[in-house]
Amino acid sequence: MPVNEQAVDSLTIDNVKTVAAAGAEAQATMSKGIATAVNILVNDAVASSSRRNNIADGAMAAALKDMVTVDPQEAISIAKTMTGNDLAQQLAQLLTAINSGQQSTKSAQTTLPETGQG
Repeated sequence: MPVNEQAVDSLTIDNVKTVAAAGAEAQATMSKGIATAVNILVNDAVASSSRRNNIADGAMAAALKDMVTVDPQEAISIAKTMTGNDLAQQLAQLLTAINSGQQSTKSAQTTLPETGQG
């Protein structure tokens, strides 16, 4: 049976189009898959950041509440632990420094100025 040349040419052209389109279709499918994966990663990153911010806000709120509602005895204990100094010692040292300054001022007021030699 004779082969129709137009049919062969038509099939050849269709086959070439199919082969050429297959690569482009595969690339488009891969690009779509990559875009979907990147979108999922971005959404996860945003959600994770939001969770971290919520945790940080909660921790800050708890710390601020503790700072505002701390018991005075506990505050003194923390200050002593952090500085190694007792509050009473610090106040005594401050009072000593103030008294020393007052004594210097008093002695300066009662000391007569040197007026003339002679």
